[in-house]
Amino acid sequence: ERKSQKNVFTLGENELVKEIKFYNKKAINFIEINVLLKDIYINTDANYKEYINIVNSVVIQKFDGILEKYKINDDLKRSFCLIISKMLSYQISKLVNSQIAMNELIKNLREQYSCNTALGNGLFGNIGVAIYNSLVKNNVKVVCAEHGLTTGLSKYSKDTINLYEPRTADYILTYNL
Repeated sequence: ERKSQKNVFTLGENELVKEIKFYNKKAINFIEINVLLKDIYINTDANYKEYINIVNSVVIQKFDGILEKYKINDDLKRSFCLIISKMLSYQISKLVNSQIAMNELIKNLREQYSCNTALGNGLFGNIGVAIYNSLVKNNVKVVCAEHGLTTGLSKYSKDTINLYEPRTADYILTYNL
C-alpha cells in the first residue's frame, strides 16, 4: 500500500464497482471486507428463544383480526403464529448477536487502514442490515451501487424499504449498462 492511496472498504462487486476499481486502482487501495463480515453473521449463534415470547405476543396481536376473519381454529392459529414468531426471533437474534463481533472487526480494520468509506453492491436482507449497522457504529459511510434507478425504486415498498439500499446505504449510485 502506498501512502498516497486512499483506502476504501469494499462490500461485493457489480459492474459499477468494477469500473470504479479499474479507473481508480492507482489512487485507491480497495479492501474487501464483505466475506469477513458475512462469516461473522453466518457463524453467530441464533438463540432465538430469548425473543420468542415477546415476538409471539406481537405476532398474535397483529394476525388476530385476520385469522378471526377467516374463522381459523385456535390450534392452527397458535401454530401459525408460533412459526412466524420463531422465524422473526431467529432473525432478530442473528442481528443482535452478530453486532459485537462485527463492530470489533470494523473498529480494528478502520484503525488499521484509516478508512471511513465502504463501496458495495448493496447490503440486502437481515445480514445487510447487520453489516450496515456495524459500519455506521464505526463512522464508516456506505456507498452502494445498483443497476438502474427505476429497477431499484420499483422494488421498494413500505414492506421492503428497511431491507434494501435506502436502509443500508448512506449514498446510492445507479447505472445502466
